[in-house]
Amino acid sequence: MENLISIKLFGHVYKFKTQSETVSAQQAADLLVEEVERIHEPVTGYLPDMTKITILISAALNFAQQINDLKKDHSELVKNLNERSARLLNVIDDGFIKNE
Repeated sequence: MENLISIKLFGHVYKFKTQSETVSAQQAADLLVEEVERIHEPVTGYLPDMTKITILISAALNFAQQINDLKKDHSELVKNLNERSARLLNVIDDGFIKNE
């Protein structure tokens, strides 16, 4: 089922159809609006000619960096959990072997 979400960027409202849950899609849209505003507000005085597409690309690059950081953190977490699980299994196995 398609859902409709709205996003307001640069004073214009855009509507999009989404296959995902409306709440989740709207949260993603809201994150984009926040990031665009975070980038746009400080640069308007310094770079008044910064185009909308440049701001959107900057926001996308910021999100891409966050995703890369999260992937790296996730990989390290999985590796750490695997190592700890292996050590625990060895301790458990050693305990069973001693008790036999």
